[in-house]
Amino acid sequence: MAPLWTKMRLDNSTDICSFTSVEGAESRLDILVTANYIGGVSKNYAEHMMRSFEEYLILPQPTQLFVGFDALPVNSPATLAEEELEYRKWICSFLKKKASEQKRFAQSHALFRKNWGHQPGVTMMLLLNSRAEHILMTELDVVFIKPINVAAILEDVEYANSRVTDANLEDMIKVVKFNTETVALTKGSASGPGICLFGKEIRGRTHRFTRTSAFSGLTHLALRSYYTKTVVPQLLKYPPQTNEESMWGITRETMKTVKDFIRWGGTFKLGAIGETASIHVLEHGDTRKREPIRHSFFSVKVIQEIHQHCKPPGPVPTAKALAYSEEAALNYLDLSSKLLQMVEESGNAAVTPYCQKLQPKSSSKKSFLIGGYPTSSQNVPEANALQMCFCRGVCGPQSNSTGFDEVRSCQKPLLTGEVFSKAAACQCLCSEPYFSRLVIKMETENVF
Repeated sequence: MAPLWTKMRLDNSTDICSFTSVEGAESRLDILVTANYIGGVSKNYAEHMMRSFEEYLILPQPTQLFVGFDALPVNSPATLAEEELEYRKWICSFLKKKASEQKRFAQSHALFRKNWGHQPGVTMMLLLNSRAEHILMTELDVVFIKPINVAAILEDVEYANSRVTDANLEDMIKVVKFNTETVALTKGSASGPGICLFGKEIRGRTHRFTRTSAFSGLTHLALRSYYTKTVVPQLLKYPPQTNEESMWGITRETMKTVKDFIRWGGTFKLGAIGETASIHVLEHGDTRKREPIRHSFFSVKVIQEIHQHCKPPGPVPTAKALAYSEEAALNYLDLSSKLLQMVEESGNAAVTPYCQKLQPKSSSKKSFLIGGYPTSSQNVPEANALQMCFCRGVCGPQSNSTGFDEVRSCQKPLLTGEVFSKAAACQCLCSEPYFSRLVIKMETENVF
């Protein structure tokens, strides 16, 4: 059997363009950015990322910035290799300009692997070239969307960890995860048994942190020691893939108890339950995950999973986490029942393709609830499919605002029942540009 990591992939030989000496530089924080060249959009990603750093981040000083690029696969076409060389020149010039404009980015470096290694290979290259005890790991296509005082977060982590004793080792914060969606339970069975560990809140002087068994390859603060002792061994245990996938062996299988969390975990989301998103992934292109209706649909799946698997004397999510998810789940079930009833009353359910695929076929909430909760995820109308059925079966094209802020602000009162009518639901859920994006997304994912 061929080794998982060949000698070439383990070779972290690197080309560097740097504006200070990497060896001699000292920093309180190293920002490590994983990237790979994917064409002209790579320039846009770099510009948006740096703009969000400048606009939203308060950083400890000194801070170093390392942007690491994977090598192109061996079989890449010659034209792509030529484009990548031109991009190297551009990114070095771009970072040099930023370093001269802002003192806080004076220590900036672009690193290029000589051999393809996927995200784990880039991660190991970045770790070998950086020195700080604290690292901010992120990706080129991720942007911050609200102010973040990184310096204050690190101070709070140090303060919280200073209060940890042998009696509460599970409170040791090793990773602080920034969120693409509201801080809450969101993944149901995909979280694995660690879902039962969710929700314990740690308070710093100015920030709160919420325990999660998950590990995200997206933006997070971490102790270097956590990467060297826990993450890197996992990366080398599997064939090259994303960092998050390599960590699934821990987060979705191994981590079941508080003792497991002490050994393997240490990840806390930034903020208390209900805290809004702090980052956005540009490559994903849309914001469906952050929309209240989609978020509430996932809460139904979460509650199903908790009631099935999280029972004393084992760990259970905190009462605060449960209450938040239960409220969101019941709001979704109430709204879906209302929307399905209007579909039935329209008489179009039988001739609307999206509705024919939708379960349950009855609009009655009792038809898919036992004791107040769904009996299985198959008995709950999926959020995207429900919206498509409702819009095509009841509303038709609408012309109204389609930006995320407008969609979020109108979905919340629909879910709570504060504002509900056919006109309000159609205007909120069924604007033509917004709905067209949803159709493309679902067709791409082969939902129907």
